[in-house]
Amino acid sequence: MKPVKPTYISLKNHTEYDERWLQDLLVDDASWLGLGDAYVIGSEKSQPTGGRLDLLLADPNSDRRYTVELQLGRLDESHIVRTIEYWDIERRRYPQYEHIAVIVAEDITSRFLNVIGLLHHSIPLIAIQLRAVQIGDALTLIATRVHDYLPPAELEEESGSLVDRDWWQQQSSAEAMRVFDQLVEGVRRYQPGVEVRFLKGYIRLRAPSLPWIAVLRPKRKGWVSTEFKQDEDSDLSVEVRESSLEMASQSDDPYDERTRSYHIRVHPRNLEQEDTCDLIDRLIRGSCQTATISQ
Repeated sequence: MKPVKPTYISLKNHTEYDERWLQDLLVDDASWLGLGDAYVIGSEKSQPTGGRLDLLLADPNSDRRYTVELQLGRLDESHIVRTIEYWDIERRRYPQYEHIAVIVAEDITSRFLNVIGLLHHSIPLIAIQLRAVQIGDALTLIATRVHDYLPPAELEEESGSLVDRDWWQQQSSAEAMRVFDQLVEGVRRYQPGVEVRFLKGYIRLRAPSLPWIAVLRPKRKGWVSTEFKQDEDSDLSVEVRESSLEMASQSDDPYDERTRSYHIRVHPRNLEQEDTCDLIDRLIRGSCQTATISQ
């Protein structure tokens, strides 16, 4: 099969596929945003301070609601302020729900990603870069979370459970730490400035001011439990299932929708197999690309 290069379409400059078209599409099927089973319960919702909230979504599996603001083209300051304002109004009016602010734009530059990162500890905020892609005669949308919401429990865990490499060496094994080092080296091929943050529950890899790339947990039995954060690729999922890699959970599915990441166990033997090494490298590369897509 010959690969086909996609063509990115600017919705802002398109005469047919405009913001109204996009909003109607999401009202009909909110799954385009990649927010799980969340569905639209309101659109163009009037706000007491003026203006209208583009979309209000509800999660059927929890008390969570998403206040969603759409912007075609590049994200700007007013869009960030408006999103936060509408989020604050909704949470004050309906305190019985957990409210998450969601910014959606075609282009989110690293400058604004840094600004969003500064709000990380005070405002539950998700930033989604939504791009229209034309392949032949077909048009599709690709939604990528360039900034994710970290629940308060995880923030508290990070602030109170910092450890060091020696702690993990005592908790796991020399064999597992060698696998861990090779995985970190693999990430650094694509993200040379990656930070390794040792916590009691896990080891988080992330680049400064960018979403996390991977979570690693070295084990006493010599293997490493991994989470590589990225959008699911159905072909890649099939390859992982058919490979010698073990799933990190009891499920046969290597992809976890809740954390939006691939969960696998990496044994020393996996790093000696060329095809498996290539598969692990693709998982690492996909996570690094997801974290840096805005740059």
